[in-house]
Amino acid sequence: MKTLSRLALIALAASVFVGLTETYADFRPRSPHLRWETERRRRPSEPQLDRLPSFLGEFVVVGLIAVAGRKLFRVHL
Repeated sequence: MKTLSRLALIALAASVFVGLTETYADFRPRSPHLRWETERRRRPSEPQLDRLPSFLGEFVVVGLIAVAGRKLFRVHL
């Protein structure tokens, strides 16, 4: 029962996320710094190893999100 309730909660959160994404998919707030916005759009989607600090920063963010998810849902892998 506990596992089913957790799966139901995850499914509900995913469906809410999908619904909000569909609702606000076309909404793009204007950035106060146009130069930053154009640089961000030119950036490739894959990580660039020659920009090591940027790559490490993105890796740390993904790690923090994974740890937060494990703590939040107390999933033991």
